[in-house]
Amino acid sequence: MRSVLANMKIVTDDMRRKRHQRLKTYLKAWREQNEYRKYMMASNTVLQTYKRTCNEWLVKRCWDALRQNKEQEKHLLMKEALENDCQPAIENLN
Repeated sequence: MRSVLANMKIVTDDMRRKRHQRLKTYLKAWREQNEYRKYMMASNTVLQTYKRTCNEWLVKRCWDALRQNKEQEKHLLMKEALENDCQPAIENLN
């Protein structure tokens, strides 16, 4: 009778140990999954901020280049008008 109870105790202890080991594995996997999710969310936020900053910088540079180009065109038009129209008229008056 004692050997049967001893064997039963050994078997139940072994089953409990395996169950606890399985639960520890599940708990560890759950914690790692939560850490990975937090890491990915933080990385995503950083990348979105970087992308927004790059886009803002690119748009600003494009507008600056466009404004400079327009200023150069105006300068050329004024220079042509001065050299071709106004300069001969000033020389004729003198």
